[in-house]
Amino acid sequence: MNNVEVAQEYCQSLHKEVTSEFPFGEDTLTMKIGGKIFCFISLEGTPSRISIKGDPETIADLKENREAAFNGPYLNKKHWTSIYLGSDIDDEELRTLVRRSYELVFATLTKKVREELG
Repeated sequence: MNNVEVAQEYCQSLHKEVTSEFPFGEDTLTMKIGGKIFCFISLEGTPSRISIKGDPETIADLKENREAAFNGPYLNKKHWTSIYLGSDIDDEELRTLVRRSYELVFATLTKKVREELG
């Protein structure tokens, strides 16, 4: 996932009800499931970056061992990380991290919303 379009397409492929919105301005695309954000994609700066939710130990490991992972602005540092696209984190690993972010957020949805989404 070396660019914004590929990242957005992958996020939308996770579920037919994934939505994309710009609630924080035209520079930050948010990907949501059931009204909850699981991914931020920054459209400003080069390289672009993606911010995802994760397990605290995975997030800490990424930030310690990967140059591309860092604390994103305004995000909970324990549960979220930002990653530069096209960096030392390959596409397969980044897809796994995005999928995990989606799964974590999906799991927090109410049973009713999860059932409605299918």
